[in-house]
Amino acid sequence: MIKSLLTKWKLNKAAIRFQNNDLNSAQIIYEEILETQANNIDVLIWLGSLHSEKGEYPKAFEKIHFSWMHLLFTA
Repeated sequence: MIKSLLTKWKLNKAAIRFQNNDLNSAQIIYEEILETQANNIDVLIWLGSLHSEKGEYPKAFEKIHFSWMHLLFTA
């Protein structure tokens, strides 16, 4: 439960930074979460959106595609 609360707090912190166009700080937080939760779909989608916002379309596609594949094959 503590890990879940910490993840939610980090996601909220990253979302605020993303909204304030502090994309590099948001990216660091998302990548930090992925170090321990590589299949976190929320983080993968947000990170994909962030890469898209930065014009890094191959990276954006990779993250979003991976999140969809994970959803399809683990459901």
